[in-house]
Amino acid sequence: MVNFHLPNDGPLGAWTANNEFFKPQTYFADRYFYSAYKDPGRRVEFEDIGLLSTDRRFLRSFHEAAAYATASRTVTVGALGHTDGAINDKVNMDDGYSFGNVHSAEWQWRFQKTKLFYRDLMKKLQLQNVIFIP
Repeated sequence: MVNFHLPNDGPLGAWTANNEFFKPQTYFADRYFYSAYKDPGRRVEFEDIGLLSTDRRFLRSFHEAAAYATASRTVTVGALGHTDGAINDKVNMDDGYSFGNVHSAEWQWRFQKTKLFYRDLMKKLQLQNVIFIP
């Protein structure tokens, strides 16, 4: 596995701040919260505080819990170059491709500007049967 990372990627940095300061997410009167001491399936809840009543429900959707209630215990892989485990290689996308702080430059920029990136990507992924026109 290869970690293609961009250290100055703005949205990835914002993800880290959002994860640290806004998880679980609270609104004006509504809030998500996590209680580690409760039984599985009852740890993540949403509380809707209305004018006349308060409704609470347990989150059953992983996607809702991941988006609003539970903070990740790691940072995004794409923001850092030092990874371990199954990821045994890394490519800084700013070094040879000048992506700077442009999130998803490889998808947003025209091919002529990203062709070196895609050439190296195919090499790293060992895509030998793909024809690449230099």
